[in-house]
Amino acid sequence: MLHVRGFAAYFPKIGQIEAEKVALRIGFKGNPRLLKNKIANRILYSHAIAQTQEELKIDLAILFEAVKLSGDLYYKKSIGKIFIPEGLANNFPDIKAVSAIFIEALKPKVGTEVALSK
Repeated sequence: MLHVRGFAAYFPKIGQIEAEKVALRIGFKGNPRLLKNKIANRILYSHAIAQTQEELKIDLAILFEAVKLSGDLYYKKSIGKIFIPEGLANNFPDIKAVSAIFIEALKPKVGTEVALSK
C-alpha cells in the first residue's frame, strides 16, 4: 500500500509557526482564529493535496515558515547545498515553487546548489 507522508513530517519545529507570520505572507485580513484553525488543519492533514488556491497559498506560507524554523536541517553551508526532501513533490506538484520557497527562506550564499534528497 502506498503511504504518502505529509509535508509537516519533514519539519520537526512546524508546531512553532506563528499564525501572524502566515497571515502577513498571504495577506490574510479575516478572523485570526479562523486562520489559526486553517493552519492547524493543514498541518494536521498535510498529506492531503491542496484543493483550492487558498489552501495552496496557506500550504506554501506554512512551508516557508517551517523552512525558516528548520533551515539547518536542509541547508548545509559548509558544502554550499540546500537539500529539499523529494517527498515534498508529492504534496507540492510545482517543485520550482518549493525550491523558490527554500531559497527565499534560507537566504543562501550566491552559488549554493539546490538538490532533491531522499
